[in-house]
Amino acid sequence: MPESFINKKAKFKNISTQSAWLTEVREILKVNQMAFLCECSERTIRHWQNGKSMMPYQSVVVHAEAATLLFPSVALVDRYEHTKKAGVRGGRAVMEKYGRVPIDEEVRRQRWETWWEQEGKYNMPSQKTKLATLPPRSDELAEFIGIMLGDGGMSAYQLSVTLHSVDDLEYGKFVQKFMYTLFGAKPSVYYRKDAQAHSVVLARKKVVEYLCSLGLVIGNKVDQKIKIPKWILENEKYSLACLRGLMDTDGSVYLHKYKVNNKQYQYKKLCFSSASAPLRKDVQFILHRFGSAATCRGTNVRVDAISDVKRYLEVVGTHNPKHLKRYIK
Repeated sequence: MPESFINKKAKFKNISTQSAWLTEVREILKVNQMAFLCECSERTIRHWQNGKSMMPYQSVVVHAEAATLLFPSVALVDRYEHTKKAGVRGGRAVMEKYGRVPIDEEVRRQRWETWWEQEGKYNMPSQKTKLATLPPRSDELAEFIGIMLGDGGMSAYQLSVTLHSVDDLEYGKFVQKFMYTLFGAKPSVYYRKDAQAHSVVLARKKVVEYLCSLGLVIGNKVDQKIKIPKWILENEKYSLACLRGLMDTDGSVYLHKYKVNNKQYQYKKLCFSSASAPLRKDVQFILHRFGSAATCRGTNVRVDAISDVKRYLEVVGTHNPKHLKRYIK
């Protein structure tokens, strides 16, 4: 076939004429045979017969020869004629909207920057601040500070508490309700697919700024040598509440086993773990003031005595069901 016909399409008199001619072809050839001859899909053949698109001129030639039918009366049109028409329509739409063809991108950017500096940034719509409550200092707020010092983190616009998605599932629900009670805003919960973890997130810049004023920090807590705020350490009730939040997140109840004269003994201990030395020191200080003989070894602060562990759970308590289950088990 001459090169000039390769990028041409066959335009029948109307859709019904194209459909009728292809119906005649299909009385002689099967759809799969027609598709094979044109190197296209059977779906394309059906689209041609339904008049959804024009046939390539060379396909008309191949089918006419294979079916031994008279060559139909068709006009040749450029294969990309529709794109030219679309371009014309697009150009007209741009002219109607802007009154001109868009200018060079670099010129456009420079003009935008000029507009922004002279006018745009002074006419920004006001953004409504999301509502939130800022609670006064209390036992509850001190406990939440403990939770944040343990498994919490903050950016400039949000705070989050990340917990184990299985072991701490029930405690995560408590944290959700706790946030809502304290700050009057409902947090969101996100589950990580790459790890067994879920995060309780509250996006309130106002709350973040308030927590920073109370002693928390934005970013890496260990690098900034985080510790328990002074206003909590100076108040015994606040200290114990904060300790509960810390133990519920970065603390654990574990079973200690040992042998004496080939006889097996075991009992429960408490352990708080943190990479922050100042925070470990503060936790040990509160436990000592509470009357517990807590020891610090490495990154752990441990409560070993059976009586001290029992007293801690009876007086300080826990809101994490995981700890109670492990203690009772």
